[in-house]
Amino acid sequence: MAFFGTAYLARTLEPVGFGIIGFANALSKGIVPSLLVRDETCITDSRIMWKRKIGLLSAIVACALLPAHFARAEAIAVRSVVPEAFADGQQPQVTVTPAGVIIVVFAKGQSIYSVQSSDQGENFSAPVKIADLPGLMVGMRRGPRVAATDKRIIVSAPGPELASYLSQDAGQTWKPAGKINDKPGAASEGLQNITALPDGSFYAVWLDSRNKPGAQIEGARLEPTVTSWSKNVMIYQSPDKSVCECCHPSVASDGKNRVVVMWRNWLGGNRDFYISESQDRGERFSPASKLGTESWPLKACPMDGGGIVAVSNVGNFAAWRRQGDVFLSAPATSEIKLGAGAQPVLARVNGQTLCVWQQGARLAVKPENGEMQYVSGTYPSLVASPDGQRAYLVWESAEGNHTIPRFAVVR
Repeated sequence: MAFFGTAYLARTLEPVGFGIIGFANALSKGIVPSLLVRDETCITDSRIMWKRKIGLLSAIVACALLPAHFARAEAIAVRSVVPEAFADGQQPQVTVTPAGVIIVVFAKGQSIYSVQSSDQGENFSAPVKIADLPGLMVGMRRGPRVAATDKRIIVSAPGPELASYLSQDAGQTWKPAGKINDKPGAASEGLQNITALPDGSFYAVWLDSRNKPGAQIEGARLEPTVTSWSKNVMIYQSPDKSVCECCHPSVASDGKNRVVVMWRNWLGGNRDFYISESQDRGERFSPASKLGTESWPLKACPMDGGGIVAVSNVGNFAAWRRQGDVFLSAPATSEIKLGAGAQPVLARVNGQTLCVWQQGARLAVKPENGEMQYVSGTYPSLVASPDGQRAYLVWESAEGNHTIPRFAVVR
């Protein structure tokens, strides 16, 4: 029998434990994982009886040889954020208030909904409809985005224009905050992002087509005491006429006045990631700088925008894809290859970087110094708790003909 990777064994044995003890528990409960033992099943008295053929001794030895730290692995507990009867919810996104209230937004048809949890995700409120938005674009990283301060929650959503909705009563009621793009139709690609700043303002970025042909990166700020967006700011325009036209941009605040924007460029035929920084809440931005040590020459858009975290007095951490692999950039490292996959997101937890990315129909969850774990699903969104002790993960999960938003706490 072949010896399988420890992460795969973990997922197989995670309901009952690990090592010899875990395997003994599995046997005592009538569970013999098909990964470890090749079995035939027969049904007698409505019970599934496992008849061993080969491999049992090898399986026990394999479990016994697992490394010591593997015995401490914990399965990821997955929850739904909506009642079963509510069913569908696409492109979920998560944020958290300074007080620790988790807010998840998602699309259902042409409507935008939110749910909340005040107990670290143990329970979620009933879905609240934020708005109906005819022409709402959903899928392939298009959909609503959310950010929160201690007093306000803002949701941005791509339709005919880049719309926004504001709550000033902790998400109980919502009202329109106007369109974010100040030129009609300029945000028609529908790829955008938003973040909260420590002074109570919000900053949005998006792919903008006002200077056709091609796309550029634009930004705008919503001040703490107003309900309409500022004049748009051109963050970056490629000298080759367009940035990558189908990859979403990312934006992050370092908790002070610094705003960092990341996007996939299209420069010299290469589809590489670049960042630009503002030290004055998004009024002016630095020249763009490239991430990574190599380039990706590509004639088509990969439709994969990555994610970024800014840490005050430390620097920027970014997760992004080149060709078929996901990479991490850190202040002291140009790039670290994390593994095969796409659609990465990241958060800083306990002073380390936690990355999540998509591998086919599953998500890989990788703490900086921990074991890889997996959950079924696609299109992750991730945010750190205010104390930095854990992260909250949401994603799409296919359940038959439905798409269900799922949630987990990861560390």
